[in-house]
Amino acid sequence: MATKYDPGRHDPYVQPAPFSPGYRNVSEDQPFKVEKRVNDKFFLVVFLAQLLAFCVVSGIVLTAWIASGASDSMEEQIKDSITLNHIAVVFALTGAIAFGSLIIQAMLSVWYTFTVVATFAKYTPGSSLCKAEKTCSIGAVIGLIIFETFSFIWTSGVIGNIAIATLAGGPYGVWYYKGPRHQDESSKHPTISALGRATTYSLGSIAFGSLIVTFLEMLQVAVEYFNRYAYIRIALCGKSYIDSAKDTYHFFKERGLDTLANDCLVNIALVWGGYCVGLISAILAFLYLYFTNPKYNSDGSYYAPVTIFAFIIGAQCSMTLSSAIEAGVSTIFVGISTHPQILATRAPDLYYKIRDDYEDFKPTAKIPPRYK
Repeated sequence: MATKYDPGRHDPYVQPAPFSPGYRNVSEDQPFKVEKRVNDKFFLVVFLAQLLAFCVVSGIVLTAWIASGASDSMEEQIKDSITLNHIAVVFALTGAIAFGSLIIQAMLSVWYTFTVVATFAKYTPGSSLCKAEKTCSIGAVIGLIIFETFSFIWTSGVIGNIAIATLAGGPYGVWYYKGPRHQDESSKHPTISALGRATTYSLGSIAFGSLIVTFLEMLQVAVEYFNRYAYIRIALCGKSYIDSAKDTYHFFKERGLDTLANDCLVNIALVWGGYCVGLISAILAFLYLYFTNPKYNSDGSYYAPVTIFAFIIGAQCSMTLSSAIEAGVSTIFVGISTHPQILATRAPDLYYKIRDDYEDFKPTAKIPPRYK
């Protein structure tokens, strides 16, 4: 016969030993007793200034682009280039904050994408929007795109970190320090209070930390982008990395803007293609659960997690496959830029279409007579 478990008497929890005189106890910080002062004011001002500048630049280029017939222009360029039912009940507020942050991030990404495309259309020399403009130059395009990318990464990081600060100072922090059924009047709306602090007093500190990450991420992106073309040189020519890097450097000096424009258009198509595959996968997963009605989903608790995982897996698989397409596009672009005359033999129709559309496309060798 099983006996009932009796934990017996036990001593109270052992109190921690006193700290040494020079040690600062972090508990002295008094959580949720925040001083109402703005921290890191300089970085707050810089962040707001760059965000305002991004809005101004975006407004200028998008207005000009839309006025010139944006939809038709974009269609032509693309043609030529080729969230957990049960868990959400437990973490409802957490999911709402995360989903809200995701929506804002998605809107910012769309805004950034159209701004970059409009910048190309407005400031690229020889474009229809640039005929009467004296400010059009390759340097202006590169400078504006670098600024827009920097602003996008920094703002995106700030949005994500505001969500972290809101969750830490809201439901999680209040639960830990005051319990799930606290009676403190100051914590009736902890999440709203945490969001208010994150977007006011702590915004400068969040922007400061996000700025450091932005610099590191841009450096990582630049190195990875450069190395991709260096690897293509290694594969095509069999050179060492140093020699291939030198060739890649000269290649970017001559074809930097064209390469960037080519990759932007290709990446936009591949990324949105990945999102579409993820969305289709999520819809199919939802329909499968709905029509088969398995026992483990009798209460509908698996709709959300299965749908989310289906979206992630579908999008990730599509992104993995698209990397092969991206490698092929980049390799062919390198070949066209360095030995365009070979394209006349491989694909004469494509060769002459590129030659007619791009004024600076000049072969370096004689074209066979039958293709003239």
